[in-house]
Amino acid sequence: MDKSTVKDKASFFSRMREWIQLFVMVFVAGWGSYEFIVKDIIQPTQKPTALDIVASMENIGQKNQNILIRVHTIAYNPTDRRVYVPAYWFTVRGHRLSNSTGQVNTNHNLILTNLRGSELISTYSPIESSEVVAQQRIIYANDAWWEPEDKTNDEAIFAIPEGEFDFLELRVNWIQTRDSSVLSDTIWYALEDGGWEAEFKFKEAGLNYDEQIATGIGYNWNITTLSLWGLQLKEDEVPVVKSFK
Repeated sequence: MDKSTVKDKASFFSRMREWIQLFVMVFVAGWGSYEFIVKDIIQPTQKPTALDIVASMENIGQKNQNILIRVHTIAYNPTDRRVYVPAYWFTVRGHRLSNSTGQVNTNHNLILTNLRGSELISTYSPIESSEVVAQQRIIYANDAWWEPEDKTNDEAIFAIPEGEFDFLELRVNWIQTRDSSVLSDTIWYALEDGGWEAEFKFKEAGLNYDEQIATGIGYNWNITTLSLWGLQLKEDEVPVVKSFK
């Protein structure tokens, strides 16, 4: 084998090695770009967002025939991305039950015809009347968000007359989204009983269903109740001490 043949083979393997190195470099660069685009840009926009809210209500005292009630809410972002909350509020309603001690004779077909929303139908002691006793807008404008692992605590205290209601119902509502830039200002209005309600509206009209879902917009709520039965019996439970002379 002459020297020129050996030289040509060496030159061929050298070029082959350079092409392989170039291919590896291009592949690594392309894979890195793919990982960055998919994992850091595309996938985060598709991940679900959620703000977990835990609510509680308790009787913390009584004075001058009034009952002191405390509302406590905890808002926590368990996801790994920011959650925008354009509206976050609670409403407490006092409910009075019917004094009926027996079964209520109801026409369920008539009830179904006149039923409003998902209200409870009770055969014994149905709700006779209700009224709003307290409410608060914790977040009322489109400028609040929770970072990953963020947690906030809110408390409110109010009083109600003793013996006025049978139980209280606390309803916490909130609107959440992955992208608040597509929303207009939150729309607030009052319900028939004076309770507040909020709605969201997109800035751009005509968004299709998939485009709306992509924003992660959602309306959520949390409901808890507090019984007031037995609170008026405390005076009767105090033992009477008789003295004899």
